[in-house]
Amino acid sequence: DLTGWSKSDVLKFVQLTGKKFKLVGDGFVTQQSIAAGTLLGDTSGTIKFKQQ
Repeated sequence: DLTGWSKSDVLKFVQLTGKKFKLVGDGFVTQQSIAAGTLLGDTSGTIKFKQQ
């Protein structure tokens, strides 16, 4: 679950894992298309950010 993560932290996570996500907005994670607890495998998804 990435909810509350900053965009810079998510970018580091993406770089370290090599996973592909569509990043929308700036600020902190408010929504993610992959349910919390789901194994990522080859899954990609969307992560939405909003300024707090």
